[in-house]
Amino acid sequence: ERSGNIIIHGLFDDPCENDGDLKHLVDPILNHLEGGLGGVYGFARIGRYREGVNRPVKLRLSSGDLRDHLLSNKSRLRNVDDLKDVYLSPDLTLKERKARRRLVAERKARKEAEPGKVFVIRDGKVVERVQSSSD
Repeated sequence: ERSGNIIIHGLFDDPCENDGDLKHLVDPILNHLEGGLGGVYGFARIGRYREGVNRPVKLRLSSGDLRDHLLSNKSRLRNVDDLKDVYLSPDLTLKERKARRRLVAERKARKEAEPGKVFVIRDGKVVERVQSSSD
């Protein structure tokens, strides 16, 4: 079941890597996201090793709530020098990934057509983000 899984992209990959090495790469990410390894059932690289390509890491979590918590805090990784190139995403099916790709392409096209506006993806639709006036 994918509802409790997260995919981590951008972690350095080594052909001689073992589970202990991978744990040392994953642990700091979870600590910065206030998750810790407590709710993690397992983790593994996806795919075969290829020179120059960092394979994603699949995390199996104890619940969808923990997944949602980690994903909602993922922007914190941008503030950590060693983790700036690390990205988190939910584990999606092929059909969901295709639908997401279409939405991202639509958002990009709308952004190019209307450069002064900001568009976001919400509830499966591309919408304009309304800036709140806090003057």
